[in-house]
Amino acid sequence: MQAYSGTNNTGFIHRLDARTKMAVAAGVSIVVVCLKEPLPLALIGIMGFFFLLSTGRFRLMALAYLFIGLMLITAAGCAIPIIKLLKGSDASYADFLVPFLRIIATMNVVLAMALSNRIQGMLSALKSLRLPLFIYLPTSATIRFIPVFMEDVRQIRESLKIRGFHIGVKSLFLHPILTLRLMFAPLVIRALRSADDLGMAAELKGIGLTTSSTHHNPTRLGFRDAFTLLFWVLLLGLSLGIEFGPLKEMLP
Repeated sequence: MQAYSGTNNTGFIHRLDARTKMAVAAGVSIVVVCLKEPLPLALIGIMGFFFLLSTGRFRLMALAYLFIGLMLITAAGCAIPIIKLLKGSDASYADFLVPFLRIIATMNVVLAMALSNRIQGMLSALKSLRLPLFIYLPTSATIRFIPVFMEDVRQIRESLKIRGFHIGVKSLFLHPILTLRLMFAPLVIRALRSADDLGMAAELKGIGLTTSSTHHNPTRLGFRDAFTLLFWVLLLGLSLGIEFGPLKEMLP
């Protein structure tokens, strides 16, 4: 099986080193846990949205945001009545939005990394960090599994459409049990097969060998990587300054 990849594009994000995108994703994931205010989280989310937009995978972006939107609507239907009942306490709608802003901010950079990296690039980047095999192999395979899983979902929907079943948001609300039944079993089988194929692909690429491998196109950090890292360091520093630093006193 050929792994589904969006790396045929030659845009800015595809030319970045895998280590740069991994550092951005790790930094955002750590910082958003420390933030509790909607403004800095929204700032990171907006910049992450443009970061993900540069991959050119607009349909997958729409599906990801649709899924987040459905989660938000479902949670709002349960949480908003509770917030209204607790109106006299410290509960607010901002507190309700913070977890979703964290999810969106993290999702943007992780998806951007997954959709713009080949598994070989991630394996080489992780191995260059001198990480043990049991850490970098599952990590890279898990990240690479995201676009493969999305392609599996698309193929299952197409096969069901040929058989007369139109699976979508409408069917999920009108016939939830039937939709889940039609999608669940094929997805589990495809996911297991994809995971096995990714593992075999990693083994065929020489992962786990005691001897060092020579790469035809060795990865090097360049000006784009330095600019991207500097931009995200400044952005994350600004977000922390808005949350904890002197900028907090300057904002209304």
